[in-house]
Amino acid sequence: MKLTQEKIDKRIIELLKKAKNVFEEIQKNAQDFSIITTVRESLYHDKTTEIYFGTISILEILYSKQSSQIKELSLEYKRIMAAKHSQDIMDGTLLCSLIGILTNLQIEINEGLLNTIQQQVSGEILTDFLVLAKSAYSENNKDVSAVLACAALKDALKKLSVINGLTVSEKTMTEVINALKSKGIIQSTQHSLLQPYTKLRNKAFHADWDKFDKAEVGSLISFTEEFIRKNFG
Repeated sequence: MKLTQEKIDKRIIELLKKAKNVFEEIQKNAQDFSIITTVRESLYHDKTTEIYFGTISILEILYSKQSSQIKELSLEYKRIMAAKHSQDIMDGTLLCSLIGILTNLQIEINEGLLNTIQQQVSGEILTDFLVLAKSAYSENNKDVSAVLACAALKDALKKLSVINGLTVSEKTMTEVINALKSKGIIQSTQHSLLQPYTKLRNKAFHADWDKFDKAEVGSLISFTEEFIRKNFG
């Protein structure tokens, strides 16, 4: 199930609140040496670990699994946990980092910066996919090219919808286009231009190869390339 922007915001707030609460608890008990054992067990370690992996999950959703944000946090975790301190001190240090990351995410979301980042990442992925369609087209394989280009366009439409807070995972291409238009994300001109490509997609995915020609596929590729550039560039 895909998370909506509202659910992501709610999860960040929840993790941030937990992180601050656990950090405050560690500070309050800092003078109670009875909770620091020789085997470096921590009263709060499980909670800290839960918050850490929760933050990782949010970063994966917002930036991707291979993002620099994930790599930097993973390295920070290893660095902190390798230090020769009590588990409480290490957990407290990690929580400071997590609080900073989660607070920064809130700011970026509120200022609309994450949408820009998501659009750029999506654009790179979609462009790579469209390159395959263009390659097949140049080799006069209009059928394969049509399938790839149609898939790229539909995926671009869905990614644009998700970035703008629409739930479209189970919707058809026509329904996605209508949802984007109803929210004013695409204008009437684009809506009209998309109609023949919806029909072309249906022909391609039903293997009705003789019902469209190479010129139509070329038009689809050009439109999709411009659509990606405009919305994800």
